[in-house]
Amino acid sequence: MKSIGVRLGSEIGTRLKSISQFSTADILVPIPLHKLKRRERGYNQSEYICKGISEEMGIPVNSSLIERKKYTQSQTKLNMQERRENVGDAFNINPKYESIVNGKTFILVDDVITTGSTINACAVELLAYKAKSILADIEVGYWLELSTFIHPSKGVRFSPYANVNLAGDIVFTK
Repeated sequence: MKSIGVRLGSEIGTRLKSISQFSTADILVPIPLHKLKRRERGYNQSEYICKGISEEMGIPVNSSLIERKKYTQSQTKLNMQERRENVGDAFNINPKYESIVNGKTFILVDDVITTGSTINACAVELLAYKAKSILADIEVGYWLELSTFIHPSKGVRFSPYANVNLAGDIVFTK
């Protein structure tokens, strides 16, 4: 499974490096697992995807920047509102890395994105520390969509597959 993640990341990196917003990003950040979930699973698939992207694009990975401070239930049976509430306060910026967030562009990487609640929760944390912009790479099934996320107050630009609702949450649409 780990080698599949790196291979997938390599293919994603090949596609992303031709997109200027992604090619000029500063740091790749895998969505973290809670330490209990990581111990249970043995690894974080998003870290391996990041490794493959990094090898292609030359962008460093920081797996410790965002911490998952709360163990959350599986989101597979939750609706959009329940998912948002489930992960809303689950993340924080690692105090050791707070100073590197200001003015940087981050690519958040998750292995599965359904409603965007997890990505949004992490983006909110980065924006609180004055990240310049947050980009997300969306992997679902066998297809790839790319969406650019920038906080609404900073002049939002989105792909046709994403928009921001009135609460400022990132919402994915088809």
